[in-house]
Amino acid sequence: DPEEQVQAFLQSDPSLTEFSSQISFYSKLEEQISELPLSCSVGSVLFDTDELKLALTQECRLWKRAFGAALNRRASADMDDILSFMDGLTKRLQRPITDLEDVRGAMAALREVREAEVRIDATIGPVEESFALLNKHELLFNDGNAERVDGLTYGWKNLNALVVQNQNTLVKIQPSMKADLLSAVQSFQSEVQSFCTEYNHRGPGVEGVAPAEASERLQSFQAEFDQLWRKYTTYSGGEELFGLPVKEYPDLQRIKRELSLLSKLYSLYNSVIDSVTGYYDILWADLNIEKINTELQDFQNRIRKLPKALKEWQAFSDLKKTIDDFTETCPLLYMMANKAMLPRHWTRLSELTAHSFQVESESFSLRNIMEAPLLKNKEDIEDVCISAVKERDIEAKLKDVVAEWSGQMLSFATFRTRGELLLKGAETAEKISMMEDSLMVLTSLLSNRYNAPFKPSIQLWVQKLSNTSEIIEKWLSVQNLWIYLEAVFVGGDIAKQLPQEAKRFQNIDKSWQRIMQKAHEVPNVVQCCVGDEMLSQVLSWSSVRSLCPVTWRRNGWCFLVFSLCPTPPCWRFWVRPLTRTLYRVVFNEKVYDQIISFQSQEGETVDLSQPVLAQGNVEMWLGQLLAGVRQTLHAIIRQAYLAISDPGMKLLEFESAFPAQVGLLGIQMIWTRDAEEALVLSLAQSGAWGCFDEFNRIELPVLSVAAQQIYIVLQCKKNKKKQFVFTDGDVVDMDPEFGIFLTMNPGYAGRQELPENLKIQFRTVAMMVPDRAIIMRVKLASAGFRDNQVLSRKFYTLYKLCEEQLSKQVDEDEPLFMSLINDLFPGIVLDKAGYPDLESSIFSQAQQAGLIPHPPWILKLVQLYETQRVRHGMMTLGPSGAGKTACIHTLMKAMTECGSPHREMRMNPKAITASQMFGTLDVTTNDWTDGVFSTLWRKTLKAKK
Repeated sequence: DPEEQVQAFLQSDPSLTEFSSQISFYSKLEEQISELPLSCSVGSVLFDTDELKLALTQECRLWKRAFGAALNRRASADMDDILSFMDGLTKRLQRPITDLEDVRGAMAALREVREAEVRIDATIGPVEESFALLNKHELLFNDGNAERVDGLTYGWKNLNALVVQNQNTLVKIQPSMKADLLSAVQSFQSEVQSFCTEYNHRGPGVEGVAPAEASERLQSFQAEFDQLWRKYTTYSGGEELFGLPVKEYPDLQRIKRELSLLSKLYSLYNSVIDSVTGYYDILWADLNIEKINTELQDFQNRIRKLPKALKEWQAFSDLKKTIDDFTETCPLLYMMANKAMLPRHWTRLSELTAHSFQVESESFSLRNIMEAPLLKNKEDIEDVCISAVKERDIEAKLKDVVAEWSGQMLSFATFRTRGELLLKGAETAEKISMMEDSLMVLTSLLSNRYNAPFKPSIQLWVQKLSNTSEIIEKWLSVQNLWIYLEAVFVGGDIAKQLPQEAKRFQNIDKSWQRIMQKAHEVPNVVQCCVGDEMLSQVLSWSSVRSLCPVTWRRNGWCFLVFSLCPTPPCWRFWVRPLTRTLYRVVFNEKVYDQIISFQSQEGETVDLSQPVLAQGNVEMWLGQLLAGVRQTLHAIIRQAYLAISDPGMKLLEFESAFPAQVGLLGIQMIWTRDAEEALVLSLAQSGAWGCFDEFNRIELPVLSVAAQQIYIVLQCKKNKKKQFVFTDGDVVDMDPEFGIFLTMNPGYAGRQELPENLKIQFRTVAMMVPDRAIIMRVKLASAGFRDNQVLSRKFYTLYKLCEEQLSKQVDEDEPLFMSLINDLFPGIVLDKAGYPDLESSIFSQAQQAGLIPHPPWILKLVQLYETQRVRHGMMTLGPSGAGKTACIHTLMKAMTECGSPHREMRMNPKAITASQMFGTLDVTTNDWTDGVFSTLWRKTLKAKK
């Protein structure tokens, strides 16, 4: 690509000779191509070369023109630079010289011509040669630059002539100009003196001038100063031109610096005032708090960058206060502009601030808001705005619940060939679950403290959904009964045996059909259930259940069993779902309808003590069967109890003689009896100590019995009696030297907590073997010690040696202890940090409180002070009267006296729950309610601010 090659060529900053070489190369190549023959013979083939020569020629011209265009651009840029320079200097030198300013301008122009003379002479030649090269190779461009190159030399000669002319003029007028300068300087000195006097007496920096007036004075004095400063610049330049001493004006320089500073201050002041005034005129509906806040942040950044010298000016204080006040108001405005703010909230704000807010007016602007005492009522306004947002959330959740149940419909199922007379079980159960979820949401909303505007609606829907849920559950229960009763009374022998009940069921059946017809007409779940009182009354049928005999009502299987099985013998396999205790009954093979025994699921058979005839009303003989089973089991268990009371009883024979369940029960009775006798009586009578290992692995019923027995024994010991009445009524002697100890490992599988009545009888002792080395290392690491591993080993050794070698006599063992310290930490001397100011204040406060400033006690206060500097929370421990409260109060007063105010805020954590102390988060509404501790914390933070 020619352009890419040319760009690479230009990066080397080529000379004109290199350009000429490139262009000439392609020109010669073009000539060589033109000299090629028009045709070429190869054997019997004649090749025509016209098109090939034309294509090659065009390619050469393309490359040549690419290099020529680059040369044209460079030469044109140089030419434009020279022509622009000469044109500007020519205009400046052609101006008439009438005053010192003109002299300075002419002198500066002459100096620029002298400085550029060599550069221009060195540039004009290459530019002319460049265009000559392009013309030589017939590279013409329609930009007009080739025509302008002829005027370069001519223009440069004219500029040099103009330079000579100006030099002669300056030599001629110099004497008169110098005299005028001296006269003007003398007059200027008087002007400066007068201006400085006026500035010192009436300038913007005069003390006591209001910022607004000072801003106006600044503009006036700035304009007058600018004129003087221009004269100063002219006259100083003239003095330099004529070689005269340059006059100094220190007051003028001082005023310049002051005006520069004040200009920064008052320009920002005016911008802020104008902006804030503009904010006030913004319509409330068009308010953009983010934009205002961004502008205020910019103003705050600019005010921070003002020089320190300006921070003592009244304008600075007013400016900072205006920005800070509006910035502090912005969060309130942002909250008040929330779409959740409704007329009722604006009415509450009007009552709080005693200011009318006509928000609905089209002309309501920010000015109407800012005229109210917002900052004075900041917390109350925030509470109203937060209430608006919370109420909006509550309203949204309530609307969601209402919308959801406005579209929930009952689902129907077909019953045999009678049509859709049933509610679908799965879908209806799902709706009940959904109702429970909605009720949970509504209950949460009902307990929300921001629910006042919607409380009646919430209560109404709580009532609606609660009633609907209750009715649906009753509906399903009645539906199940109706299904069973329908199977019993519609056809079959049962209806013939119970004619009155069958007639009553016909009326119930008709009512059921009317209910389902009503449900089809109003299929909405809530409307159907709460819109018609008839439904709830009908579904509370007691007559439905009254159709069922007492025994039948215990289990819905009764209806199905008795409707499907007309004869008693076929019921033998349905006994288990009917009674829930028996697996199967056995009928007498010879006597029809006589039940002689019952069986378990494992096949174990127990003969009834009295056979039962399955004749007559079902509920009668079924009740006799259950009573017979209970009587039979009662007799067998009594026989088992008598058997285990026999001293010569053999366990294996006992187990073989009785049913398995009774055998297990007998073993439990034996264990309980023997355990009770061994546990309490032997210990209490002999005065021995007993340790019961893994006591919490015993089952809860046994633990309850043990707790009662232990209570009796310990009460006897506590009351210092010699005898006590045991649980079985026996009077037992007691040796007070006995002791009971329990071991337990809570938290493991198979273990359980001891009952409270047992746990209260014992004192809990936690047992463990601590690894001191690890504890020490962790403590040292948490305190920031880098060599914690080495130090932990040293401390471990120190503690171990102290235990082995030191006694409890501190005075005697102190030298030995210090010797151990020196051995483990050679060359290290403890630096005792002191707090003279604090200790002096502690001493003073202790005396004022009537306390004796005992040195060890003072040391405790200093240690408490050092601890609170590095810990977020502390606990002061010690027996009553040790001075814990006095330490805290004395230290607080001492720190306050030292310039760090402290205040006590009390709370009793044992009197409240954890949620009441720290606060709670409502997971349904995502509302946070502060607890006692968090409320105190917020108050503390606000007090610090």
